[in-house]
Amino acid sequence: MQTFPNTHEAFVTNTDDWALDVKTWRWQRRTRREWPEFWLMRRDRARNQLWHVRQLVWYQSVNWVEDVNKERARLTEALGFVPDVALLDTLYQPWPDAEALPVDEDDYGIHKVRIDGATVRFDESDGFGLRVLVQGMLSAERIDALKQHLLKVLQAMESVEWEVTTLAGEAPGTSP
Repeated sequence: MQTFPNTHEAFVTNTDDWALDVKTWRWQRRTRREWPEFWLMRRDRARNQLWHVRQLVWYQSVNWVEDVNKERARLTEALGFVPDVALLDTLYQPWPDAEALPVDEDDYGIHKVRIDGATVRFDESDGFGLRVLVQGMLSAERIDALKQHLLKVLQAMESVEWEVTTLAGEAPGTSP
């Protein structure tokens, strides 16, 4: 699934299957998935620092001291401090029963977990927002708790306010 975002506006991901009728050249919708989807973004609309935090963690894992120092300097310049990189491990693990799914090396910026039988897809690839697509159904309480968890971790990591915009599968709108 590829998406091409406008960094100032969220859009709804097309999760349905379509078929082209080659006799009439009309598209026919084959599925009607109503999967919940929401987007988190810094309230100031600035780029987030998730990629740089991930780079810092990777440089530390391979013990590239010079690159670690450069990345720390970048983060300090952008945020005023070096974030607690341990928060990154908790970002997509809201509950002990959330099962982390394997990362596809070819799917840049995509992370997935399984919660209550639904696959939750986190897309941080655009550098501005974090798109969350629940592939299946989660209770409204679980979705709300997931949103609050993500907001809490992202705000702690970057020390700025984030907001959530509901895109699909729930009543659309923005919440703190």
